[in-house]
Amino acid sequence: MKVLWVFNHPAPYKVAFLKKLGPRVGEVVAVYERRGESDRNDKWYENREACCPGYRPLYLKGRPIGKHNVYSRELPKIVEFEKPDVIVVNGYSTLAEMRLISYLKRKKIPYVFAINGGIVKGREPWFKKKLKEHFIKGAALYLSPDEHSSSYLAHYGADLGKIKTYPYSTIREENIPEKPLAHEQKMAYWSEDPLTKAAMPGIQRVYLAIGSYIERKNGQQLLAYWTKVPTSYLLIMIGEGGQKEQYLSFIQKHGLKNVVLYPFLNHEGILKALYHANGSIFLTKEDIYGHVVNESLSQGTPVIGSIHSNAALKLLANDRAGWLIDPSSEEAFLKAINEPLSDEKGEAAIEVARHNTVETMVTAHLELLSEFWKGSSK
Repeated sequence: MKVLWVFNHPAPYKVAFLKKLGPRVGEVVAVYERRGESDRNDKWYENREACCPGYRPLYLKGRPIGKHNVYSRELPKIVEFEKPDVIVVNGYSTLAEMRLISYLKRKKIPYVFAINGGIVKGREPWFKKKLKEHFIKGAALYLSPDEHSSSYLAHYGADLGKIKTYPYSTIREENIPEKPLAHEQKMAYWSEDPLTKAAMPGIQRVYLAIGSYIERKNGQQLLAYWTKVPTSYLLIMIGEGGQKEQYLSFIQKHGLKNVVLYPFLNHEGILKALYHANGSIFLTKEDIYGHVVNESLSQGTPVIGSIHSNAALKLLANDRAGWLIDPSSEEAFLKAINEPLSDEKGEAAIEVARHNTVETMVTAHLELLSEFWKGSSK
């Protein structure tokens, strides 16, 4: 079976997944609209050029527009040339994706519509809703990472009976340790790190907040809450972005010696940092998914997660592996962060992560795409 998979850019988690899926299905031809999004650190795109058996990446020729878009007429030509058994359109919001969906509908070619997540807006202009309905309706099969994202698809006209969910992950089985690291080893790690050792004397807990320094990630709110937590708790904010100067100004103004801004880390660096943390904090105002939740759990690190993240809603639902809170509630945040540390939470985190790996994601897609192919070829 040849699968043509269209995605906006070679995000490392998508590349890792498609490289493992390819040999299982036969061949995956991954068509990326751009070589990268202009607002991302280029180091994030490590190994984007690497090929492997069963996986063949292609890049559209066209004119980049803005941070995410590209003007190109190539996709229909690629479909005609490659003659794939299954076409997966992973999104609808770019010009190239819109052009491809229109072409497939016009030619009456069955296709799979996949999303990485979705959140229904409380209010939106009628014409935006109509536009989304136009491009979301009409697929023969829909792939969704969670029930909340499935509701998003249904809201815009997808047939509920055609929506299938799958485990969504950036974590490979080999990334997951057998058990959480001992507390003493975690403290020793940060005491030896050049960027955090000056803040470590007197620290009893280390928390990570991983994400861009932008409004949506809610770092300003987290810093405001941090003025209320014990000074023996260290917050390490890993990332980069336009609000960095605001963060630094707030930290200085409030004398927060227990906060460290840490530079961008690649995937392996993030996992290593999480393995040595007592907890992870994800107070996003809106994330259609939020891979950092599963990445944290995979290292035995409980998460204080936002109800505005689909990953948190899915993976923290019973509070065994962390705490699901409204990020606007200071009371809920302080209650969660001041709970006693427990081995049970870390062990539960790893248990949840073992059910959400790249390997389980590949197996689910193999079954769903094979069934679709058999049905469409009759």
